[in-house]
Amino acid sequence: MEIRNFFSSKSILLFIILSFYGCKGQKEEKKNNAVEQHTNTGNSYFQFQKVEEKKDGTTFKFADLKLELIPNEGTTNLLINNEEYLTKLTLDSPDINIWYYKYNDEKVILIEGMDYYSSVFYAYHLYNKQLFYLGNFTIDQPNIENEKPYKKDFKINIEKNKLIIENLLDGQLKGKNIFSDKTNEIKKKQATIGNSPIGSWSTDCENVPNLIIQENKSFFYVVYNQLTISMIKLKESTNSELLYRLDKKPEDMGSIGLSLDWDNYLNKKEIAKIKIIDDNHIEFSWIGFYNDKTNKRDFIESDITSDNKPVILTKCKD
Repeated sequence: MEIRNFFSSKSILLFIILSFYGCKGQKEEKKNNAVEQHTNTGNSYFQFQKVEEKKDGTTFKFADLKLELIPNEGTTNLLINNEEYLTKLTLDSPDINIWYYKYNDEKVILIEGMDYYSSVFYAYHLYNKQLFYLGNFTIDQPNIENEKPYKKDFKINIEKNKLIIENLLDGQLKGKNIFSDKTNEIKKKQATIGNSPIGSWSTDCENVPNLIIQENKSFFYVVYNQLTISMIKLKESTNSELLYRLDKKPEDMGSIGLSLDWDNYLNKKEIAKIKIIDDNHIEFSWIGFYNDKTNKRDFIESDITSDNKPVILTKCKD
């Protein structure tokens, strides 16, 4: 009897000890997880975007952004996807480079003016087509004659209302720049209408223009050497957005045009839309012919548009 009670007491004691260490282990595991999560929040979520094409040291094309440096009365403005922002930068450096980092809809743009002994960086934050100037910073390399140029990179984070840019030189942290975020918004250049839409417009001015805009009419090459139409501006047009309808049945067209139902296209429905960006850029949308008989759109694609997506056209010099 005493032996049985002894083993029962021992079993209960062993159970209590195991339960204690099990709970302790769970607490330590939770604690470790909390530390790991906290560490992850310090990582840079902004990813470097590789430039796909450079032109003349002023145009930098990325997968989702086209950045151009535009001279403006002794200073430089920044054109982002054909929207001009009045950055009014003074760039005296002989060489210019642009760095682009992205995290979802948050974009950081660094314009680098490169000199022999140092580089100055102008930092911008782009979000929902709003551009904010963060500030500038400098990276020096005074001993460039005796060492290789630094391999530069940046680690970028947002913490509350601050944007933090850490300088990495040859993989080593060499400086930290802390900027107030989204406080200094850069204005966009307002579109100047006047007679600016009048002229020839194209995706590539070295080739035949895609669109010719005149005072009262416009001509659009729907399919080159096959179908060219004349269009009349609708009264519903505004100063910044022009709407067009079909003027008349084309007189000269190829086999493609001959197969279309022109009698049912001659109505007051809009077939094209132009949004004026600035003096030298417009956004052109081809909507297609509206068929009165079927109440549907016909021929909704052209040589320069597809999937109902607009295209940016540049004004060509005569």
